[in-house]
Amino acid sequence: MGKTQIIRFMKTNLYITALMLGISLISCQSKPAGQLNADSANNTDTVQVADMHNAENSLDIAGTYAGTTPCADCPGIKTEVTLNKDNTYTKSMLYLEKNDNKPFIETGKWSIKGCVITITPSDNSGEMKLFAGENYIQMLDADGNKIAGDLEKMYILNKK
Repeated sequence: MGKTQIIRFMKTNLYITALMLGISLISCQSKPAGQLNADSANNTDTVQVADMHNAENSLDIAGTYAGTTPCADCPGIKTEVTLNKDNTYTKSMLYLEKNDNKPFIETGKWSIKGCVITITPSDNSGEMKLFAGENYIQMLDADGNKIAGDLEKMYILNKK
């Protein structure tokens, strides 16, 4: 394979990756039903139908998600979140090499709006937000944003 072919191959892969990233970033954004864009607002022959697909109405959210999340003073936290169909949840967190291997268990209610799941513990100790994707959930920061950086992928829990 010549140098030109390698460069062409790399550019093609870069374009495909950028396209897939763009699609994934906009997949949870939708306009309110019936909203018209500026070009069609004055044209009575054109009506825009909003795409209302999002995690809330397109994904099977209920299930068990698991992974090992970061820990400041241990090798990690084995985390498991079960979202039940009745909008209750159970979260189990086992701090590896700590607490005599006894998990902390939390229960409560969950709800979803768009692509964001909110879990609210029964003891009202503080809500947590999760991003809902296809067969995974991702823990969000306190402001509801995805956590960026070297540990970003460690905040993803995959569906079992």
